[in-house]
Amino acid sequence: MIMRLRNPSPPSAFGLQIWSHATFACPPPDGPCQRKVIHCRTVNKRMHTRCLITVIYGDYDIIPRRELWSALRNLSTGIQNKPWLILGDFNAVMDDSEVCGQAADTSTSMVEFRSCIWDTGLVPLPFTGCPYTWRNCSEGPRSLWKRLDRMLVNGAWLDVWPGSSYALPYRARRTTPLLFSLE
Repeated sequence: MIMRLRNPSPPSAFGLQIWSHATFACPPPDGPCQRKVIHCRTVNKRMHTRCLITVIYGDYDIIPRRELWSALRNLSTGIQNKPWLILGDFNAVMDDSEVCGQAADTSTSMVEFRSCIWDTGLVPLPFTGCPYTWRNCSEGPRSLWKRLDRMLVNGAWLDVWPGSSYALPYRARRTTPLLFSLE
């Protein structure tokens, strides 16, 4: 399964998610996809467990990103106690520990992101590897690294897959892939 989310600025940027059909069955998304959200009902074939997977792309600018936070809050009201995983490029950091280098003030963005996570009942999925998923490719004092990509889950997800996690392998490129494991 391959999902692609296009980002209109810059036109060439996109996110790509791939998973094994042997593990998850994923019919086409319910209804039309929102601009930066793909929400699927899936089935883990090995465990015959239904779950929800949402793939997102957060806008670079804080104002349009608020639409994503609102969409996630709206989605969460219909989730109840179904296992739910959200993954993608949130284009936001949770706190200063997720930034290395000089960045513009992001305190409002961090507060809004943490508020969305709290309101939706999500928690960060444990990860290993590089703590940053994006870099600006500059050297010296202009070098900037951030953790923008992540996976979040609800308590029902952890009840079914308590050992799930993801890895952030170091890459010299501008972005880092997220490698997901249920074990």
